[in-house]
Amino acid sequence: MEKQEFIIFNGSSVFSNCCLYTNPNKGNVHLIPVVHLGTKQYYQNLLEYIGNYPCVYENMLLTSSNDAPQIILKNFNEHMESLTTPIDQFWNKYQKFIELFYKKRLTRDLKKIRKYVHKAVNKSDERIKKILDLSERSFFGIQNISLIQLYWGEITNLTHQFVAIDYNNDIKIRDNWIHADLNVDKELEKQGISMVEILEEILVNPSPKFLDIRRNEIQLLLMLIYASVEMFELQNVASRRENLALSIINTVVENHKTFEQLSPDYLIQGRNTIVEKAISNLFGENEEIFVFYGAVHQVGLEKFLLEQNFIFKSQEQFEVFSINDAK
Repeated sequence: MEKQEFIIFNGSSVFSNCCLYTNPNKGNVHLIPVVHLGTKQYYQNLLEYIGNYPCVYENMLLTSSNDAPQIILKNFNEHMESLTTPIDQFWNKYQKFIELFYKKRLTRDLKKIRKYVHKAVNKSDERIKKILDLSERSFFGIQNISLIQLYWGEITNLTHQFVAIDYNNDIKIRDNWIHADLNVDKELEKQGISMVEILEEILVNPSPKFLDIRRNEIQLLLMLIYASVEMFELQNVASRRENLALSIINTVVENHKTFEQLSPDYLIQGRNTIVEKAISNLFGENEEIFVFYGAVHQVGLEKFLLEQNFIFKSQEQFEVFSINDAK
């Protein structure tokens, strides 16, 4: 069987191609390229495909799960409401430093992008204005990506992965599912530093490394917010789904390397390293291993498997969403 891309769009539907790789000495690994917006049936089909086998999965934890449980995504308004109070508190504490950072630490090109996005958003949907406002006041925290994705889901009549799947009452209690993703608090705890220390260093006297990461985060969020404006301006759900489909293909297939370069290092490469370690730990003890992770990560994970002398064996296709059934 000739391998297709992890994600394909045939003009009417987006498909996720789950690929099986095999190594006689290490077993089989199924790479499941997950699209974060799709139909509920799409996610149900993927869970059925995995069954009871060991599965490595993603769920980025920005705070310690013991001290501050992750907010459960339900819909755009509820998630917006849950973010507003902590972001207000954050802004009240650091407003002066954040505004100074925007004034002195952004590159000339990034300032132009920010100004351009603000101008576009001012003529757009009120919800996008709220996203931009929260992003600005949260110092463009990466948690705003979920808010943007929820917005996209609502204007395309699709559901978000973390809404369609019950991660607290289903995934969390699956003994054979292995969480392999960033846990920011734990990582900082290992290094003996706190999130507050890192944040204040970035705001007051950032190292070149931290400055580069934050600029990339700001640029990524601004690009996604502008994409929200473009999607909102389309006249119907079908055209918005087509726009989303083309954006997915552009990110995962056509310009994957460019997207990876524009993203903060930890967002793609850093998390892939965590996944690769989790997969390696399962070698030898499990004949079948499933990797339930965002599609943009699977290109790098495939490279890792090929370097481990795995070979492609077969693939199974799942429809993520169709343009024709948009309502």
